[in-house]
Amino acid sequence: MRSLGSSPNGRGLILDCHTLSRVAGNLNKLDSKLTRNSLHIETALGKIIFWVVVFFLVLLALRMLSIHKAKRDAREAREDDAAAAKKSGRDTTPASDQMVRCASCGVYIPKANAVLGKSGPTCGNLQCDQLTKK
Repeated sequence: MRSLGSSPNGRGLILDCHTLSRVAGNLNKLDSKLTRNSLHIETALGKIIFWVVVFFLVLLALRMLSIHKAKRDAREAREDDAAAAKKSGRDTTPASDQMVRCASCGVYIPKANAVLGKSGPTCGNLQCDQLTKK
């Protein structure tokens, strides 16, 4: 046995090989426990991050599916409206066409549908033409 230093109460600190080996063994056990715990924590964090990423990927996929379905529904609705308008004979010209005023009755009509008359573009309606002849 050997004395290393002295304590404040006057006793010396006595360390022998057996005590040192026991302390070293305890430190090794503690180190292995900490290593296992840190590996367990790292594994748990890895799993949590994995599931968070999977969750957001599922949300992204659902959002993309929803957008695709909304676009498809809007396209089908436009096609249905166009078919219904064609059946009923409604004017289906896009709003971006230039509008001109009928020289006879003053009604605005798309330039593509206007008929050029003597006094300028007209709507081509028989009643309108009869009004101008009078």
